[in-house]
Formats: sequence, C-alpha cells, structure tokens
Amino acid sequence: MKIKYFYLTLFCFMQLWSQAQSKKAFVQEAEKALTERNFHGALVYFDEALKFDKNDVELIYKTADAARQYNAYGFAASKYAYLIDTLKNNTYPDAIYRLGEM
Repeated sequence: MKIKYFYLTLFCFMQLWSQAQSKKAFVQEAEKALTERNFHGALVYFDEALKFDKNDVELIYKTADAARQYNAYGFAASKYAYLIDTLKNNTYPDAIYRLGEM
C-alpha cells in the first residue's frame, strides 16, 4: 500500500516538473514578443528568464533594451548600469550610450 502512494506521489511531482517553464522557454517567448513589437511582453519574459541567472549578460542587455523601447526608462537605466558598473562588461558598447540617454 505504501508503495502505491509512493508511486502516486512521484507521478504527481513528475507532472509538476514537466510543466515548469525553463529559461529557454521564457527567452523564446520574449523574442517572439519582440518580433511582434510587444515590448511590455518581451520585458516581462526577459525579466522572468533573468530569475534563472541574474548575471547573464545577454539577457540583462535584452531586458534593458526591451524596457527602453517600452519607455520604462528607470528600469532600463538600472539594468544598463548593472551591466556596465557591476558586471564591468564591455560586450555591448552601446549600453553606455543607452544609459546616457536615460
């Protein structure tokens, strides 16, 4: 009887894990939203993807860019500043320019 409950519990947890969103899924949805010029949606999805890895340079830049295009300038400025000052990353040289625009 206990084994039956164990397998039932295990099956329930497997169902929950299989339905969880992954970082890749959030990024794909964000890219899709960008192609549709839905900057708010892209911002939300990129921000959710950042919860998986808060130091992902590409995601930080894309989040900041989506926020800028959505006119969320304060949020965009904080992401650009984090990218430039905290991570000291020069992969995106226009991030300095974009931060100056804010």
